Amino acid sequence: MSLAAFSQAVEPATNPVDTTTMDFLMNDLDDSVAAAEKEAIGLSGEVEADEGFKIETRDQAEYYTRCLTQAQRENKAVEEAAKKRIEEYIERVNAWKEGKLKENANNIERWTGLLRPWAEQELKDSKKKSVKLIEGTLSFRKNDDYQYDDETLIAYLKAKGRNDLIVEQAPKVDKKALKKAFDLTKDKIPGVTYTVLPDTFTVK
Repeated sequence: MSLAAFSQAVEPATNPVDTTTMDFLMNDLDDSVAAAEKEAIGLSGEVEADEGFKIETRDQAEYYTRCLTQAQRENKAVEEAAKKRIEEYIERVNAWKEGKLKENANNIERWTGLLRPWAEQELKDSKKKSVKLIEGTLSFRKNDDYQYDDETLIAYLKAKGRNDLIVEQAPKVDKKALKKAFDLTKDKIPGVTYTVLPDTFTVK
């Protein structure tokens, strides 16, 4: 079948062909033309598979040059298509992730709000800080806040002769050692502001 006859056979106005079918037909045509060309220039699968095969004619050189450049162009198209697809997929995955995290965040906040008062009531008048359930552990831990004014605090500690609590490089106070040296929940230490906050409630 000639190319003109083929074009008439698939003319959209008289015989509409979907895109997938058209691509298949065109690929089949390309394969037929390529096979005829290889035969015309003395190539075949058996010849090319021969380990001693060498290009002998200009037509063969043209053929393999075209094969090579087509493969290079195809590689570039593959890279671009893959990059675009990956970017689209990442966008969809991120949108899904954000949606699920938002949904779970709302549920976690609501369920925490239900469980915390129950756990507080369960631990009332008890020294325990957690309630162990089959499905997880409801627990509380101290969440008090300490705000430090280093300049004021350093001056106070130097006046008290507690230079051992000062890290000279900055200088700054060794907060962990400070808490061991003083009861910051009771002692009024200049430069330290202690705020009682609700215990942190966790479910694991």
